[in-house]
Amino acid sequence: METYHLLNHQHIIRNQSPVSVDNIEIFTYPDVVLVSWKLVSSTKIAVSSLLGEDFNDLLVRVILCRQNQFKEEFAFKIDKCSGVLEIQNLETDTYFCDLVVSNSKNESIVIKSSTKKEYHNHNGIKNQLNWRKVVEMKESETWVPMFSGYTDYDEE
Repeated sequence: METYHLLNHQHIIRNQSPVSVDNIEIFTYPDVVLVSWKLVSSTKIAVSSLLGEDFNDLLVRVILCRQNQFKEEFAFKIDKCSGVLEIQNLETDTYFCDLVVSNSKNESIVIKSSTKKEYHNHNGIKNQLNWRKVVEMKESETWVPMFSGYTDYDEE
């Protein structure tokens, strides 16, 4: 009887290509900020299950946050699982982004957050919302101050 050598037939994952993961990053340049994101299929399945709705019915947004004396947010509705936003004429400040998915009950899950980046506007432009980006944006969208509140329902 032949001896079976398990070690010779093991599936070694480290020899495979890296596993795909969700990603969101900010890249700052002298006259533009780029926001790059990627949402993988396994996350789409998990989020759909957690939020109780088909993924195609969920609202997916990249939320650009400006960290000054107040935290201000600007939401970009996205319909692709990966892409790049090109944002011009931002004020000098510290920025970060969240990749957020929400359902019809306004329950949200933050999939991924970027690191904070300082952006210095070298053009001296003070217009806070004269942006151009790759995906379409409604003209009525503006910066809005945000307030977060949390309630803890302790079971007794």
